[in-house]
Amino acid sequence: MARSRNIKPAFFENELLGELPALDRLAFIAMWTIADFKGCFEYRPKRLKLKLLPYDDCDIEKIVERLEQSGFLKKYSIAENDYIKIINFSAHQNPHIKEKTAGSKIPDIDVLNKPVLATNKNETNHADSLLLIPNPLKPHPDNLKKIGNGLIFGSIDDLDIQPFDMSNIMNIEDLIPIQDFEIFWTNYPKKTKKEDAKVAWLKVKPDLSVVLQALEWQKETKEWFREEGQYIPNAKNYILDHRWTDEPPEPIAF
Repeated sequence: MARSRNIKPAFFENELLGELPALDRLAFIAMWTIADFKGCFEYRPKRLKLKLLPYDDCDIEKIVERLEQSGFLKKYSIAENDYIKIINFSAHQNPHIKEKTAGSKIPDIDVLNKPVLATNKNETNHADSLLLIPNPLKPHPDNLKKIGNGLIFGSIDDLDIQPFDMSNIMNIEDLIPIQDFEIFWTNYPKKTKKEDAKVAWLKVKPDLSVVLQALEWQKETKEWFREEGQYIPNAKNYILDHRWTDEPPEPIAF
C-alpha cells in the first residue's frame, strides 16, 4: 500500500544524488511511498518496477544498484526473502501513528545485526535533507557494528577508521538518544550550554521527528529572532519545557 511521504527542498540540492540519472531520483522518491514506517520494503524487481516506474523503459535492478552504491539504500536477505532498507528513513520521515501501531511484516535489517551503511568517504550528505547523514564523528546507530566491547563505523573493509572504546554502552539502542540529541543540537539556533541541554534531552527523551517539525516553524517566528535572537530559549529550557508542543501561530489572512 502506497503512503504519503515528505520531500524537502534540500533533496534537489544534493550533489551526490544529482550525479544519478533522473529516473533513479524519481524511483528513490517513489520508494519512500511503498516503504513501511522503518523505511523497509520487499525487493522483488519485477513487482517493484510496476509499482515505481510502470510507464518507463528502465532496468529497476540497475537503479537499485546505483542507489545502493551511492549510499541511499541497503539490500539484505532474511529467510531467503530479499528486502531493501532506505538509509536513515525514520530520521527524516514522520509516518502516521497508525502505521507504527499496526506494525509491519517486513523485518528490519537490524535483525541481521549488521551495519546499514556509513557516511560516504567524501562526506557528501544523502538525499531528502542536507542533514540526512550526520557528522561521522557523531555516529547513527544504523551505521555502527559491535565488535567485542566496542563499536566501529560501517564496514571495516570500506572505511579507514579504527575501533573506539564505548564499553560503557551495552547496546546500540543506548546510542539512539545521544545521536538524536546531536541532530537536535545541529538544528537548534542557540548554541549555549550544550552539556546541560544533553542531560535534559536524555532525561526527557523526546521524539526527534516531532521536535524537528516544531523547530521548522519556530525558527521562522519573529518572536524568536527579535532583538538579535535574545528571546530564543536556551536548549535546556526548550527541552524541559517541552516547547515542541507549542502550537504554530495562525497564518495571517490577506
